[in-house]
Amino acid sequence: MSKKYPAFTLIEILVVATIIIVLAAISIGSFSGANKSAKDTKRKSDLETIKQAMVLYKTQIGTYPAGVASVVATLLIGAKTISPPFPVDPTGVSYQESATETSFCFCAALDAGKGGNKATDGCGVADWIAGGDTAAYYCVQQPY
Repeated sequence: MSKKYPAFTLIEILVVATIIIVLAAISIGSFSGANKSAKDTKRKSDLETIKQAMVLYKTQIGTYPAGVASVVATLLIGAKTISPPFPVDPTGVSYQESATETSFCFCAALDAGKGGNKATDGCGVADWIAGGDTAAYYCVQQPY
């Protein structure tokens, strides 16, 4: 007579494995959305920080710093209106910008595709949209 040892059947193991796979798939989808929202929140925060630094610079110097992003960053850091390092997009690229002595605009494309705001043509968003880009954008600018 052979002894029977307690064990799980193949069906029980397959059911448990299927449940684990379904739960993993659901959680991965949830974390992906949370990751996009976190990146978008960082983008918005960075742009608001840049806006405040630009306004403070104008208060101190009399004009906005003009030029490409690297020049603007150097001027803002040099004037101590923003602490280094200068904010960059979570993907590592510079924010889209347009800066003159009388106005500025900084924009970022949002991953989640919602929560954007409207910007004037000085930001170049109209060019992105004309080029077929359908992402939502968050922009800060002066004058409004």
